[in-house]
Amino acid sequence: MSKVVKKASQPADLDMIDDVYGAMMTDTPLKYRAVVWVALLLIASFIVWAAVAELDRVTRGSGKVIPPSHVQLIQSLDGGILQAMYVDEGQLVEKGMPLARIDATRFRSDLAQQEQEIDSLRASVTRMYSELDSVILQPPSQPWQQQIEIVPRPISFPDSLTSRKPQLIARQKSEYRSRLDSLRNQLDIQGQQIVQKRQALEEVASKIKTLTNSLSIMDREINITRPLVKKKIVSEVELLKLERQINDMQGELTNLRLSRPKIKAALDESILKRREAALQFIGETRAKLSESEARLSRLTEATVGAQDKVNKAVITSPVDGTVKTVHINTLGGVVGPGKM
Repeated sequence: MSKVVKKASQPADLDMIDDVYGAMMTDTPLKYRAVVWVALLLIASFIVWAAVAELDRVTRGSGKVIPPSHVQLIQSLDGGILQAMYVDEGQLVEKGMPLARIDATRFRSDLAQQEQEIDSLRASVTRMYSELDSVILQPPSQPWQQQIEIVPRPISFPDSLTSRKPQLIARQKSEYRSRLDSLRNQLDIQGQQIVQKRQALEEVASKIKTLTNSLSIMDREINITRPLVKKKIVSEVELLKLERQINDMQGELTNLRLSRPKIKAALDESILKRREAALQFIGETRAKLSESEARLSRLTEATVGAQDKVNKAVITSPVDGTVKTVHINTLGGVVGPGKM
């Protein structure tokens, strides 16, 4: 065996065998084989360590490449006087972080004025609804004294107004009483006129009745006097006086009978005027109520915009990022709308 191996180990013989067997038969130096084995052991040890070892701290990092199209321009919508600047160029900011503040005095003043007018309109609307509920109209077929009723009712103002605006509530209550009292006085005056015209109508009726009875008596008297005049017992002058009196009474009776429809028409007109006063009060109140409600609706919508101006006086960052450029940084300077 030993000789065969040696013969096969000759260079000329190695070409005749396969690579694996040739490598085994080659007489490799021991130091090279040791290096290979050590390298293999190190690799295996690293693999085992990486599989079972625990790390005390892990640090991860991420990066972004932001193209110029992602640069966001931040502007002031309404403009104003720059009151404060909170950031500098190159500073890191987070979403919602304040960048600058515009003087909001003018915006707050406009908002406060609108809110005050809204409170006044709300109080007026509440008062006018109570006024309409306090005036009750009955059908014209009812007696004129019962056609209109004024029944004061308590006004239910919103709790927020009662607590915040006691003086406004007091003025509205006073105006409510004043307006109802004014209407009541007007109706009372109309009522007095109705009573006077009714009395005049009754007086005419009474005079007509009295004159009719007097004429009847005068006719009897003149019928008695005529035979006496023929017998010369009574002077003819007395007969003429009686006839003149009868003629005057008949004329007066005719005038009273003619005036009676006029007084009746005036009476009916006074009753209608009294009702018209109440209808006019209701109509004017409803017109003012509709106008106030329309204005209240417009102001309520406008208040949203005014509040938005106050809120946007502090300019905040819409995203996380870095301040690239600050175009205006002069405190007290005027910032035009759409600039910052």
